[in-house]
Amino acid sequence: MIETREEDCTPEVHNTLLELYLQSYKNEIKEDGLATKESQIMKLLQSGKAKYEVEQAMVLCQMSHFDAGLLYLYEKAKMFKQILNNFIATNNSTKVLETCQKYGDQEPNLWVDALWYFSNTDDNDKTIQVLNEIERKRLLQPIMIIEILSRSECATLAV
Repeated sequence: MIETREEDCTPEVHNTLLELYLQSYKNEIKEDGLATKESQIMKLLQSGKAKYEVEQAMVLCQMSHFDAGLLYLYEKAKMFKQILNNFIATNNSTKVLETCQKYGDQEPNLWVDALWYFSNTDDNDKTIQVLNEIERKRLLQPIMIIEILSRSECATLAV
């Protein structure tokens, strides 16, 4: 229906198609651990003509553990804090820093969240990078930085 009469399709039709794609994706992952449907799902999400509801699509992607789609939708909705939280939850410190660098000008508090995260890791280099950015942008008073770092079991005096 979408291919032949796309202009007549409602958001519900697109949501249903996305749900079917995601169901197929989940079944594929369970069977052999591979996901060939991933590109098909991303193509639908990135299509300018698709009329899916973004919030519904987020729920569907989250329920299906389809992180690539979820991150794309967060970016589309300018939900940068959720992108950061996703990488914090998976302990992907490289992506945490990249997210701050990419979206930190639009949402400066990402750097503060990153400081909380890195202050509880052993990665002093990244902690110092975050501190330098917080200082450069004047996001926190020095006493607040000391307060955050004093709660850390990992932060050294060098930091």
